[in-house]
Amino acid sequence: MFLNTRDAVERASLATQGPSDLLMKKCACGSGLVPEECCIPKTYPICDSESGWRNLNVEIHGVDNFGHLVPVPRDLTTTLTVNQPHHVDPRVTETLEPWFEAFCRKVELSAPAAALKDLNSVSGLESNLSHGLTATRYHQRQFLCRMEVVNARHGQAIAKGNDQLQIVFNDLPLTCELEAFLIRATGSLDALAQLVGLILTGKQRKFWDLLKMLEKSRSIPATFQQELSALFREHSTWVDESKKYRNAIVHEADFKAFRGPKLGPHGISTACIADDDASVFVIRVWSSLLLMVRGVGDLMLKHSTDWRLPLA
Repeated sequence: MFLNTRDAVERASLATQGPSDLLMKKCACGSGLVPEECCIPKTYPICDSESGWRNLNVEIHGVDNFGHLVPVPRDLTTTLTVNQPHHVDPRVTETLEPWFEAFCRKVELSAPAAALKDLNSVSGLESNLSHGLTATRYHQRQFLCRMEVVNARHGQAIAKGNDQLQIVFNDLPLTCELEAFLIRATGSLDALAQLVGLILTGKQRKFWDLLKMLEKSRSIPATFQQELSALFREHSTWVDESKKYRNAIVHEADFKAFRGPKLGPHGISTACIADDDASVFVIRVWSSLLLMVRGVGDLMLKHSTDWRLPLA
């Protein structure tokens, strides 16, 4: 039976939303927005109107150890990196809010120079995590928008296959965006682990190395360690699944678990990953990734007395 992307989004909502939510057709990722304003845009994100910066006025000031503004040395040069406004996803910013609050709590009583030095030690890794989440979101929306187009095109077909012959339609953009989504999603896990590892152990780690470290470490307070480990175990199913698919893509240049729309005895069926609707899988991974990053940030804030920012 053919199932389009929006039907799949509503189906994925059944387990977590009530009847009133379904009537409003809220996006299954849990944002509270309608799908068109969230995971399934009407046009490809790559084709969004280029509403960027028109005027940008920036001033640079120095700050001494007492918090006073001082002239910037003439031989000092700096580079400021800014995002285009329409490239920033509010949900990524919201997800990282506990991290910002935790970092501010650690430096709020420090002198400006010391606070800046401490924040510099983690700012690059936090930026990597933010960029990884933003890139994951971009490829997720590209995939779901493309899947909507592919479903609409094949949904008009009246042909049927039979028990002896079934046809799978391979859509290259659809496959490539899904692969990019998985690579970016698992890359975000490593970016998260590098940040957590540096703070807790003074060493940047890959995600699965961090999990092993948490099982053996005696240097992290027991309650903090237990809650952090429990959070990662709670997300282990989708994490392991995503890792398996990512490794197949990167190391084998193949993704056998994914297939495009299939013409069978009952008509056209939608694209699937291991027999599950691909759009439901992608939305589940995206929302779970945000929940996990937010959850770790909440624990970092809750246990802010149990760790300190590494020296720059």
